[in-house]
Amino acid sequence: TNNGSGVSGVAFNVQIMPLKVLAEEWDFIFGAVPFCCGATDASVAAAIRYAEQFGADVINMSLGGPDPSPVIDAAIKFAVSRGVFVAIAGGNSFTEGNPTTWPAAAAESIDGAMAVAAVDRFSQRAFYSNTGSYVEIAAPGGDQRVDGFDGIIQQTLDPDFALTFTLSPAQFREPRFD
Repeated sequence: TNNGSGVSGVAFNVQIMPLKVLAEEWDFIFGAVPFCCGATDASVAAAIRYAEQFGADVINMSLGGPDPSPVIDAAIKFAVSRGVFVAIAGGNSFTEGNPTTWPAAAAESIDGAMAVAAVDRFSQRAFYSNTGSYVEIAAPGGDQRVDGFDGIIQQTLDPDFALTFTLSPAQFREPRFD
């Protein structure tokens, strides 16, 4: 808190356990994965079980796809059976027809898991945020059309330092995630 940027967290005394399950451009560029981008259901489920095993009280899953996954659902059910709350992104595809997004759609049948939509700074649904019976709550996510910028400040990395693969070859440099 009081960081001079107009940002103050509501849980500044928490510890964060970042677990990366989604492969992205850098992973592919450096040969860590054979394809770009995404994750297997097994790697997502393994991360859920790892987080529970090492003491997570809350798991935030900002990921999703078009297909249900019994493997991911089982891992979520295991985590909530051990007292972990699981928040799952409701989806960012409203403008593409508002398709059902998984594992968010499974949340309505799992006590202890909740699908979350995004709202702008005026508490209105963000234009991209999915809707559906499985979405139970909304939280600040930002809306460039309303906010005039990327929205709610919530980044854990600076894209100017991290996404350097988008630069011209003459400007190409190693990524920084500090």
